[in-house]
Amino acid sequence: MAGDGRSLLGKVAVVTGARNGLGRVAAETLARGGARVFLVCRDERRGILVGDLSSQRSVRAVASAFLSWGEPLHILLNNAGGMCGFRRQMLADGFKQC
Repeated sequence: MAGDGRSLLGKVAVVTGARNGLGRVAAETLARGGARVFLVCRDERRGILVGDLSSQRSVRAVASAFLSWGEPLHILLNNAGGMCGFRRQMLADGFKQC
């Protein structure tokens, strides 16, 4: 059941940054509520979908892999993040990373 008492049975969720912390807790909570949960992680030993979300090419590959399974997507929890230092840098895709 969701926190408000509604069942998540039959719902499909994708959670980024699900390896630890809030993402892991959220994924576990969704699964306990009955949702089918797909984890997106950078480490293939820890996630079902593997990708580095700082790369647009990798994001597209993750999306393509998910779509190829023919599953509907009801819940997308974008939890992945990174630590920012004082030095900004450009990513391969031309985006700034703080």
